Amino acid sequence: MIAILLSTYNGARFLNEQLASIHRQTGVDWQLWIRDDGSTDQTLSILKNAVSQDPRLHLVSDQSNLGAAGSYLELMSSVGDAELYAFCDQDDVWDPDKLDRAKRALSPYSERPALYCTRQRRVDSDLKPIGLSRLPKRAPSFANALVENIVTGCTVVLNRPALELLRQRLPNPGQVIMHDWWGYLVIAAFGTVIYDPQPSLAYRQHDSNTFGDRQGVVYWWERFKRVRVDWRNYPLPRQLEEFKRLWGEELRPGQKQQLATLLELMQPQRFRDRLSRLLKLEVTRQTVVDTFLCYLMLTIRGYR
Repeated sequence: MIAILLSTYNGARFLNEQLASIHRQTGVDWQLWIRDDGSTDQTLSILKNAVSQDPRLHLVSDQSNLGAAGSYLELMSSVGDAELYAFCDQDDVWDPDKLDRAKRALSPYSERPALYCTRQRRVDSDLKPIGLSRLPKRAPSFANALVENIVTGCTVVLNRPALELLRQRLPNPGQVIMHDWWGYLVIAAFGTVIYDPQPSLAYRQHDSNTFGDRQGVVYWWERFKRVRVDWRNYPLPRQLEEFKRLWGEELRPGQKQQLATLLELMQPQRFRDRLSRLLKLEVTRQTVVDTFLCYLMLTIRGYR
């Protein structure tokens, strides 16, 4: 059985289409665990009606506002036992074989933590095609997960060992950028990450998206400028510190060194010390431009 984890927030506009696509899943048994994060529209009414008509749907009673990351972490801690666990967004439309493909891909990893994710078909609010999400140029790795997330939460399926690993040491939600990046980081360090280049869903891009799939050099340059101006509020150092606090002692020596060097570079220091550490750094983003911007940001972080 596959447990689907859905967090909702003011999603009434698209929620019925997503629920319908879940009901169209083929080849698997599933149950849907839903946590509403304090909606003020008709989302709760839609959910209560859906739950009343299908015993496979379970609505978590807590409806306080925790934010997207906190809400999914809460679902991870409270969901019942299952063979696999799939994250679900409120506004997408799943392909009928989405869960079946994930189950087949994860079948060789029953004893080892594994995370499966896929590419997406990007669509607008009316499901009109925009194009495919970017295909990673590098394989998933811990060196990549430290500085970039290639795992889109709505495509993620975890096996039982992966969820149990994540539940051992759930992070403070305020220290985590998003639950999917956190999962990528932990499973890349201690398990296997599988990236399927075949899309598994229609991924809506609209103004209400929490994150969405933003692309392009202009976007990354604007992001770089914001980070340079307001580094102290940039969330990546907080996420890495939280990862070190929870998992640092369990890392292999090479992984410990990668994490330590990156965290050191995020602190003010003399140019000579910074350059020495940069030469030892082995983190990589998916493109040459993104990797260059990452190293440039660390280079001009500020000196003591």
